Amino acid sequence: MLLATGAYSKCQMAGFNECKWWGSSPFCGSSRSAPGDTDSDGWLFVASTRTKNWDVLCREISESCCRDYGDGCLSGYKRLWCHDSGMSIFCGSLI
Repeated sequence: MLLATGAYSKCQMAGFNECKWWGSSPFCGSSRSAPGDTDSDGWLFVASTRTKNWDVLCREISESCCRDYGDGCLSGYKRLWCHDSGMSIFCGSLI
């Protein structure tokens, strides 16, 4: 499972059972995965602050996940992973 290490915060987003921000301020770390990737346990990498800042992401993700983002990163970036609720959702329609 890709989510085995790191700090996280749970949030809600349409079409998913739960979502989690991975990366703990101020040193948030990084990932080899990219948005759109899925791990072996069914978690989908939805978004990150690697290429978009928090202000931009908050216009593209749920209010719950925006609120749960927490403090920003001095190094690295936060990653939003979501677990599918069983509904057929195309990632591009969420962000």
